[in-house]
Amino acid sequence: MNTKVAVIAPGSEDTSAPWADRGRLTLLLESIFSEIGAEAVCFFDETAAGREFPLSGFRSAVCIPPGTVPFPSVAEALVESPGVRMWTSTGPPESAPVGVSFGETALEALNACRHLPYRSIAARPGLLARHLVAGHGVPTARPQRGLAVLHDPRQRSRVLLGGKDVTLRRLVPLLSGSRIDPGISIDWGIWSTEPDEARERLARFSGRDAVIIRSCGEGEDGWEQSHAGVYASVVVAPNTDPTSAIDQVFRSYPAVRRRSRVFVQRWLDPVDAACVITTKTLAGAPYYTVAVDDVSGRSDQITSGAGSTAGVRYVHRKHWSDGGRARIPEAHRRFIAASAEVEQVAGSDSLDLELAVAGGAVHLLQVRPLVAARTGETDAGDSYALIERGMRRLRELGDGLLLSNMADWNPAEMIGRRPSPLAVSLYRTLITDSTWARQRAECGYTDLRGTPLMQVVAGSPYIDVLTCLTSFLPAALPREDARIVVRAQCDRLRSEPELHDKIEFAVAMTCWTPDADERLAQLGREGVPDGSLRRLCESLMAVTRGIIDGFGGHVGALAACTSPTDLDAHPDRLDETLGAARRIALVFAHLARAAFVAVDLLRALEELGLAENREAWMRSVGTVATGLQRDVAAVNDGTLTWASFVERHQWTRPGTYDPTVPTYGQRAEEYLSPLLRQPFHAYGSRTPASPLVSDAMAASRALAPLGLDAARAEVFFREAIRAREAGKAMYAAWVSAALESAVARAARSHLSRSDLTYLEVAEISADPTACASLVVSRREEAQRHEALLELPDVITRPEDLLSFTRAPGRPSFIGSKNATGQVHLNPTASCPPPSGAVVLIESADPGYDWVLSLGISALVTAYGGANSHMAIRCAELGISAAIGIGLQRFEFCKSAKWIGVDARARRLIVSS
Repeated sequence: MNTKVAVIAPGSEDTSAPWADRGRLTLLLESIFSEIGAEAVCFFDETAAGREFPLSGFRSAVCIPPGTVPFPSVAEALVESPGVRMWTSTGPPESAPVGVSFGETALEALNACRHLPYRSIAARPGLLARHLVAGHGVPTARPQRGLAVLHDPRQRSRVLLGGKDVTLRRLVPLLSGSRIDPGISIDWGIWSTEPDEARERLARFSGRDAVIIRSCGEGEDGWEQSHAGVYASVVVAPNTDPTSAIDQVFRSYPAVRRRSRVFVQRWLDPVDAACVITTKTLAGAPYYTVAVDDVSGRSDQITSGAGSTAGVRYVHRKHWSDGGRARIPEAHRRFIAASAEVEQVAGSDSLDLELAVAGGAVHLLQVRPLVAARTGETDAGDSYALIERGMRRLRELGDGLLLSNMADWNPAEMIGRRPSPLAVSLYRTLITDSTWARQRAECGYTDLRGTPLMQVVAGSPYIDVLTCLTSFLPAALPREDARIVVRAQCDRLRSEPELHDKIEFAVAMTCWTPDADERLAQLGREGVPDGSLRRLCESLMAVTRGIIDGFGGHVGALAACTSPTDLDAHPDRLDETLGAARRIALVFAHLARAAFVAVDLLRALEELGLAENREAWMRSVGTVATGLQRDVAAVNDGTLTWASFVERHQWTRPGTYDPTVPTYGQRAEEYLSPLLRQPFHAYGSRTPASPLVSDAMAASRALAPLGLDAARAEVFFREAIRAREAGKAMYAAWVSAALESAVARAARSHLSRSDLTYLEVAEISADPTACASLVVSRREEAQRHEALLELPDVITRPEDLLSFTRAPGRPSFIGSKNATGQVHLNPTASCPPPSGAVVLIESADPGYDWVLSLGISALVTAYGGANSHMAIRCAELGISAAIGIGLQRFEFCKSAKWIGVDARARRLIVSS
């Protein structure tokens, strides 16, 4: 006689818990025991002694008090804490049967063992024990007697969450705020041997309704791995034979065994809104992340990546638990409340859920653990304290708060969303404290010297947008006009925060262009009087003329600059090298402003139909990127030595402000040698087949107010773009030399390159003292906590740190080709991308030219715009790119295997 026995001691200290409700507990246990194939059930509960539970399908379901056990193995396994217990027993009850004990560690492993044929091993319990020990590391020494304590959240979550179908059925009796369709599961063993019986069962379940055949593959939705999106799910229309759909889902599994199964549910269609929500971020930060699709009417569009959402809302968990819900939309509140109930019932605060609203009710479609390997742990209270400090800092900035991490000198792209103290201090020293304002004033814009452009909030850098917009107004514009214009621009950005990374194209007017009247009309619609608009137009025209006329002088200043030498990286040369970097930063800022004017003028001519063939023209520009490829060709044909090649590019560093990333010169064999094996495409060796300006006479008339004709304009466009890229390369080289000088100086105090990143420039210049290691340790700990904060891209009020929406990016697509390739994330010198790969980099700088020269298929970045350095590089080299897709979409792409960049259709195709 072989008997599989399940034992329950259901008492709970929390009488309000769903599992303490006897009726709901009965349904839960029936689901669990039928899933594990229990043939007999015993209950131990003094209060219910002698009473039967209405569990169907079991030979025994009698409550008996402790001490009156039916046979020894039950007594031996029972422990004092209440919970669920399962083991196998062989032999008649009066004998001494063999028991297999499942402790907490074993329960954690069981979710990865759903495929084991429980019935076949009932007579051989040692087989399962050996599997748990060998395959999952379950300890054999002094094993804990098996009990999953229901009022212990961690153990309860291991019992309840175990596969898509199993989890939903177990939650059915426990949830009051969500509806669940428990569906039916179809095993491969039944489907392959008795398909008619399976179809009959399916017909009884669905009737004439549409159903969805969902995957329940091995390891899917488990604790060790989720396999989300790996296997197929197929919708079957009403009155349609589901055979092919079921076969399709089974075929998507890497291997099909007898216990493999699919999960069938009624297709919920239409829905008022669908949602994917995680109760923490993938990094473990304590935020609900909520993506809602209230447009498509379908429940599967977000998970497929095809859904239209207004962005992803982040809500700090403590803010939610403290009742901070006033500014959260109603649909988001309902979804978070439903998720919070699942958390409480399941005993886990690290969940990934899919929900929908239909017929006025919230439906739970799926819940899985956030995979442990990808989920860190953080204390919500600690992060909340950091947020509170950040909010106090924001209140100190006063009224009219408007910050962006991608406006103007876009720090999220340049130094990263969570830069080191060294990167922040370098950027401030070289750019955002003084250089930016001096360059604007010298061009004729409002003089804001002495005003910092960048603020740091909870470790993340932001641009003060009010300061930025004010600085772009001509100094000649009357103060009252300036006030009115800036107020209108700020109001527009507050109402359309997704424009924050395109301020100079979509919000502010920073130069005069032939379509100025149209852009001024937009300001007029926002309340700026005609007189103010006229004076703004006239003063912008004067500033634009000055930038064009002064361009040659800045080109000359760049030509007079020399690259750094090894001497400039000496530890005693830090201040002098920083001074040189600051001087070149000013030259670069002027060249970058001229290039922006050139690109904006070119945009206007294109929109007026006076310029075309831009893609081919960009390939002929010939900037630093093409120069690198020409040097590669010269080394290959023997006209340039390897040593000279390395010396020419030695200071280039991917990640301009990070000393832990080696320069080209420090890793020449890894960065530069592979380029010698790539074919050289001679972009820039000839002019495009047709000129950029399609109607020279009309273009000359359009540009006449600036004193330009079509020919001079085209020369200016080309030279401004070239000079900007050359200026950035020269500036980056001097920053790199300054970092090497700082590294050498810090080494005197026995500080590593990594240690150096936690010090500020001024501290390094003053020579790190003996206490520097304590400073490093303290800041390293602070940055570790700050790294788990999620902060908005745009801040308009201090409370935005508690709840905000991260809008989807509006990428700039480069080129016109459709490029597809395997995803390669964050390439390094030691891990380069293969030829044909689609490279993903959150924020790339010109130091990644080596990657673009490896024959990659396409580039995708989270940050950047149409005028960014990498956009120019990709256009020049003919590489398809999606620049600035936004952080949320970028995170989605990171989990993909293949990505297609269809630049002509302006879309990304993401394949799991």
